Amino acid sequence: MTRISPISTMYPAPKRAIKKLKRKDTEIITPPQAAFTHGNNHDWAVVNNKNGKNAFTCSSISLAAGFGKSFFINRDNNNAYFVKEFFNLIQNCSNIAANNLQYEIYSRPDDDLGQHKVEEELYENKTSIFLAKVACTTERKINPILKTVALFFSENIREGINTLSAIPGSLWWRGKYIPFINQRLGNHLVSYAVHKIPAIFGNENSTEVINEINEDEILNWDYIKERLQELSRYNDKQKLEHETCIKYLFDEVRNIFSSDLIKANNSIDNLSSFLSPTLGAIGLTTQIAGSILKAGLKSNNIESRFINTLASFSQATQNLIYYFRFTMPKFIEVKQQIKEGNISSETITRNKLLCRLGLLSNISNFAAPIFEVVDTDNKWFQIGRSLIKELADNTSSMFFAKRREDMGKRWLAANLSYGI
Repeated sequence: MTRISPISTMYPAPKRAIKKLKRKDTEIITPPQAAFTHGNNHDWAVVNNKNGKNAFTCSSISLAAGFGKSFFINRDNNNAYFVKEFFNLIQNCSNIAANNLQYEIYSRPDDDLGQHKVEEELYENKTSIFLAKVACTTERKINPILKTVALFFSENIREGINTLSAIPGSLWWRGKYIPFINQRLGNHLVSYAVHKIPAIFGNENSTEVINEINEDEILNWDYIKERLQELSRYNDKQKLEHETCIKYLFDEVRNIFSSDLIKANNSIDNLSSFLSPTLGAIGLTTQIAGSILKAGLKSNNIESRFINTLASFSQATQNLIYYFRFTMPKFIEVKQQIKEGNISSETITRNKLLCRLGLLSNISNFAAPIFEVVDTDNKWFQIGRSLIKELADNTSSMFFAKRREDMGKRWLAANLSYGI
């Protein structure tokens, strides 16, 4: 059995649910890991290296075009209009290319999509594979056409279309961490949302579904708290509630900056494991509400600072996940490499660039909701808000593209027998 990536850790169902599944002759694997490893083959590494590099270039072009467009945001003369439309065209084309390159990686059977297929087969997790397939299909086959057509509409309608087109991918990445509680929690959440109201009005089929969900005890607050306690790796016998939770978070955040790199890395891992499901659920909720409302209002030429902030807040919560899951572990890795002194300067320089890019993405996404909430006609503030938004949107894509390029390079460097 091959080792699974830590990011896709599996968790067992409650005892009652396991017994119930066994009565239905449905196999469920209860250990916390399943047989799946991202990539680990030559073709995967080559595609990651090549697509990651090209996607980074495309995202960089998109960022430059976005910056250029921002300085013409308040100018209404004909020359400014044509300049903005030129930058829009460049940014649109580069975004389409970058997303297509990235999702070519994600949709591989030995990458994220393959991981969800394993989760479906072993853990009956149907929600994650559904979100993944919809996101990959949308980004690779639908959005290139949709975003091109959007160029022929007014700026507000175009922004509304672009906002809606990003929803499938956003929902996938935000919903990716909910299974940390339980692999079938997403199934139950969807079924509960669909069947609860019909069950209230006496629909027998819906009532049966709701009863099965209740018997399963997965969609149960006590069970969720129990899982969060386990994910926190809080060793004290006292339950992690209220005051102890605040103290736990404070201590773990403080440990991140410890000179003891093992201690720092453990705290980062604990915080990532503990916070990711909650932040993912918050991001999922605000993404659905904020993006749909924002798209509708924009299409009708209505501007709402509250709705824009709500949509932007989803990116902030997601980047808090990324800060603990990707940015900080890379910082610790660089510190360890410098300390050991047995890594080439080229590798350390590349890793430092990845760290700084990740941190820039995180900070700009944290700042974006703050800029969105301020309602002002000051042109310089509006330009600044647009610049922050462009930075937040594009540096995130640049970081993950560069990360994939680095993953491919690492594998190829470690497997020189392929002659690379």
